[in-house]
Amino acid sequence: MDRPKKRSGSSSPPESHAGSRQSTSTEREVRSSPQAQSASALGRARKRQGHSCARELVAGSGEPTSTAREARPSPPAPSAAVLADRLGHNGIILLLFETPSGFAIFKYYGVQLFLPNAKENIWSKFINNDKTRLFIWLKEFRTFNDKSKVINHTGISTHLTEMIKKWHLPGQKLAVGKLEYKKAIEARLKIPCLFNDEVLEVMWGLKNLMRSLIPEETSELTEEDRLQMSYGMKTVLDRYGFHDFKPEMVNERIIETAGILHDCDLCLKKHSNFFRSHEHLLLEVSQIDTQGWGSWKLATAIRIVCCPYVTTTEYEELVFSQIFTMEVLTKLLDDSPEYDGKILKRTCLRMYGEMIRGHNMKADALEHMKLLVREAKEAYEAEQAKKAYEAEQATKTLEADQGEKPVHPHKSTERRVPDTEAAIQEIKEEVVNGVPGNPHKSPEGGVLDTEAPIQEDKNVVNGPPGNPHKLPKGGVLDTGAVVQEIKKEVLSGPPLDPHKLPEGRGLDTGAVIQEIKKEVVNGAPGGGCT
Repeated sequence: MDRPKKRSGSSSPPESHAGSRQSTSTEREVRSSPQAQSASALGRARKRQGHSCARELVAGSGEPTSTAREARPSPPAPSAAVLADRLGHNGIILLLFETPSGFAIFKYYGVQLFLPNAKENIWSKFINNDKTRLFIWLKEFRTFNDKSKVINHTGISTHLTEMIKKWHLPGQKLAVGKLEYKKAIEARLKIPCLFNDEVLEVMWGLKNLMRSLIPEETSELTEEDRLQMSYGMKTVLDRYGFHDFKPEMVNERIIETAGILHDCDLCLKKHSNFFRSHEHLLLEVSQIDTQGWGSWKLATAIRIVCCPYVTTTEYEELVFSQIFTMEVLTKLLDDSPEYDGKILKRTCLRMYGEMIRGHNMKADALEHMKLLVREAKEAYEAEQAKKAYEAEQATKTLEADQGEKPVHPHKSTERRVPDTEAAIQEIKEEVVNGVPGNPHKSPEGGVLDTEAPIQEDKNVVNGPPGNPHKLPKGGVLDTGAVVQEIKKEVLSGPPLDPHKLPEGRGLDTGAVIQEIKKEVVNGAPGGGCT
């Protein structure tokens, strides 16, 4: 058995050995206390649990089982500095954004695309301009008459190629909003492109702030673009029970309130991790087992040991007594001085205050969100009911129009304004071909046979006295003159015409046409062809 080496210098005085024996006896008493025994038992149990997980190996393979693999901590996510070094150019990438009338080039801090939970967090950075100015900057915007010819599977236009190459640096990545754009640019321009869910969240944010980020864009987004909902925003709504929320209900106030809920969740999560890092001190100093404790209970315990009496209000004492048993609460208050030098009390108190404010703000935002969602649903249902009613009325009107009796084709159904051109065409056709019952109608339906009426009545050729359409003997009826005269009377109305209506009401063309037909067939009053 190896003997301990002698210390150099003078030997220790006898008092030192007595003090050593006294300290040793004190340590034995501490170890024999019930609190120390329970703490050591808990530590041994946790140690045995870790050893049991490590011993679970697949026989003959040396591979850990699923339980052992799950017990292993996941590797830490790369920091922003590491991601920026991987992307190059200090993490700055280019972003090609398509607007209703053209394309815009942005510079964007691309590290955000690769941070943990980026898909759930990116959208919240595009709620207002105060945040976006820190990580995205517009470089150029151009309009194009026909965007379908600017970039497609056949190639890229010269103007868009110039705009991209003007701002692109060697090795720099370009984020695009469509897969076909990625394929075309990589094939034609040999520029590495990014297209994934995280990029689509950025595109959603740019559409949400398009008016402020691109002031030169005056066109409106299409209905399809306006009705999109970001993945991150949908995650927040689902988390708080708004599962049946439709994209058509989204408005600016709902986006802002969802952003507040998201920020409050991030704040509470960050502070919860901070207090979890101090969890072991409660076990080491006060022998308090914190297994099964929630974030609020743990943060409140650390708040008590940081400031036990000075700022404790009656309300806080009531809350503390409801959260902790009297034994645990007494132990936290009595052991508070022992935490000096082991915990940053001012920092913990500040974090605890931020958690309280974040919790209250989250509760208010959630109540406000419930009100906004209810209003949005009511407005959406009213709009859908209005569209259904209008469609039903249009269908009924169409069916009624198809089921009505035929009306005179030249008579107006609203203002009774005559269709004079149609009336003249009908009269002209009947003058030329004859009307039913006309004895002078040609058998083949041709023009009026004037020789037969001449034989029957000389008045047809010579005309009655004062007839303006009197023809030379043996001629045919001048139907053009007749039509012109009729047209004149249809438009202006003959003197003292019984069918002429007061000014502004128009003619009753049905009655006029029937009167003209009667006079053409039977002859005008005073004529000889009756």
